Amino acid sequence: MPDNYLSDTSDAKTVQDSASKRLTVTFEDVGIQVSGEGENFASTCLSVVTGIFQFGRRKSSKRQILEGITGQVSPGEMLLVVGRPGSGCTSLLKVLSNHRSEFDEVQGLVQYGNVGQDTAKEFRHQLVMNTEDDLHFPCLKVSETMSFATSAKVPKTRPQHLTTNEYVDQTSTEILESLGIGHTKNTIVGNEYVRGVSGGERKRVSVAEVMSTQAPVQCWDNSTRGLDASNALDFARVLRKQTDEQQRTIIATLYQAGNGIYDQFDKVLVLADGREIYYGPSAEAKQYFENMGFKCPPGANIADFLTSVTVDTEREIIPGYEETVPQTAHDFEQRYKASETFRRMKLLAKSRTQESLAAEVDGLRIANSGEKSRTVAALSRTTSPYLVSFFQQVWICAIRQFQILWGDRFSNGLQLASSLVMALVTGSLMYNLPDDSTSIFRKPGALFYPILLWCLNKMAETAASFEGRSILTRHKRLAFTRPGAYALACVLTDIPFVILMFSLFNLIYYFMVGYQYDAGKFFTNWFVYLVTTLCFTSLYRTIGAWCKNFGLASQISGWITMAMMVYAGYLIPTTKMHPWFRWIAYINPASYSFSAVMASKMGNLELSCVEPRFVPFESGYDDDRFRSCTVIGSSGDQIDGASYLSLQYSIAHTEVWRNVGIIVSSPLQHAASSLVAHPLHHRAQPHHPPSWDPIQLRLHESSSNVH
Repeated sequence: MPDNYLSDTSDAKTVQDSASKRLTVTFEDVGIQVSGEGENFASTCLSVVTGIFQFGRRKSSKRQILEGITGQVSPGEMLLVVGRPGSGCTSLLKVLSNHRSEFDEVQGLVQYGNVGQDTAKEFRHQLVMNTEDDLHFPCLKVSETMSFATSAKVPKTRPQHLTTNEYVDQTSTEILESLGIGHTKNTIVGNEYVRGVSGGERKRVSVAEVMSTQAPVQCWDNSTRGLDASNALDFARVLRKQTDEQQRTIIATLYQAGNGIYDQFDKVLVLADGREIYYGPSAEAKQYFENMGFKCPPGANIADFLTSVTVDTEREIIPGYEETVPQTAHDFEQRYKASETFRRMKLLAKSRTQESLAAEVDGLRIANSGEKSRTVAALSRTTSPYLVSFFQQVWICAIRQFQILWGDRFSNGLQLASSLVMALVTGSLMYNLPDDSTSIFRKPGALFYPILLWCLNKMAETAASFEGRSILTRHKRLAFTRPGAYALACVLTDIPFVILMFSLFNLIYYFMVGYQYDAGKFFTNWFVYLVTTLCFTSLYRTIGAWCKNFGLASQISGWITMAMMVYAGYLIPTTKMHPWFRWIAYINPASYSFSAVMASKMGNLELSCVEPRFVPFESGYDDDRFRSCTVIGSSGDQIDGASYLSLQYSIAHTEVWRNVGIIVSSPLQHAASSLVAHPLHHRAQPHHPPSWDPIQLRLHESSSNVH
């Protein structure tokens, strides 16, 4: 695995900046409490209703998953955290990387340099964590994924005076080459459903994203999962070289780490049932437990030996020590706190002066301000963790969205094909409607149908808004882009695709139905339906942005869809709506859209009245003096479109562009709401399943899901 990323790009300025980005992580008596529910509940009709009245009154027990964890990791040091699954390794890494939102309570002291966790939020982009899961957009190529990451981390002063594009290309290539996946640049990342790079290569793409942040504090959660032994060792060596040359502070938890990987770390912290049973030099850990009475088999992995000492079925006890070795995690903790290693590590942590720790924070702040672009420095708050401006974030997010659309072109092609088929099928059902009374009820239906079609079609945006939520949360934590920038980029990239898809439908449907061959009316019709489609797209995406789970979002979108279609003015004319619910029509974009297209198409239309709308009719009643048309708004044998709209639907034919203006404002309002919602909901939150419905189906699951 090449190491050129760590050496070839480093000129004098880069080395100086790297040296200034140093940070010591100190933690003392850290504990974590989470909600103690051991079961989840499936929602029922009763739970939805009763939950409204009992919101905020639910009480749950707490349980301690970490307790009394103490240690310190200085720049240039690597700490390995080991423990059995469920011992709290991942939770500890989340706290040390200052990601606390999913825990109910975090106890103890965690300092970064000489500042606490609240002050450290201003440089949260310098405290990064690579989680165990590989979260990527599956249709993006590896090179596109890395280009996005490095584009969001372009510093103001670049090594070797590279341009932005040169820096992005060179940095991306060198990181990928250093991880041995340079050959995958033109392969899509993929996932469990989309074929792409292998699982091990996908894991290294996740690692590459974190390495692009150049953060001084890096936490790695089981980042060797999916890698073979050789690549796992190469990854550990890359971390070691990065730590030595750039004075990084590395904290990692690795399951089944071989001795070659173990030897790369300076310190090791062993957890058992959330308690610290050893923290000290990695070279002394084996001897510490052997002195306690445990036997390490020849050739065994030291990391596996350290985690096995608390398991009765795995540990080997030296004969004669059976009665003296600790039996529980609490016993191990007490034995460690009484050891010389504990006293020595405590004195070593106290030896760091407050002046040296404060100098680290000052140097980091200076480096942060030097990395930010001039636009960010001028317009953003000084504590902003982002290196590029909001508009640059929107730009790189928009580029990525277009790349996602192109990467998923098969699905998008199916959408275009389905739009074509729907236009042909529905257009044939309403083919060439005549301009007489026989189509007086079919014409409004033909005008209402596209509204109904695109409303139902865009309901899928609710589900789509959840697909990339975990990815956006990861990118927010890495301080790549703001969630609001992604939301705005989605709105901008939606427009050309929606225009293409809708125009294909409308061009066929319009002329098959037989609307007037008038350019003004055609483009008015096209514009109203287009903006309405964009409105529905942004509406359902906003619903997804505001909801924390898909179940709630799907219920809300279903209710809103039903209300919009029923109160659009077609099924129930406005004058016949119940007074209690008429207000729905006034806030309903579908109502304004239907009114606009009706006024445009039928406002100045003159329809001839034909049988059977004449009363009486049949042979012998051909004299218009002795029969009349039964259609509302008719006069003699003619039906005035404006009168018909006014009397039947309460639509004024002069209000076309007023309604268009209201429709245009709707997607803008939804987009603004989405911009507000994304930053609020793209963060991990503690999950509290409802426990107040006695009829709920209990789905018993293990409550020990914290690793």
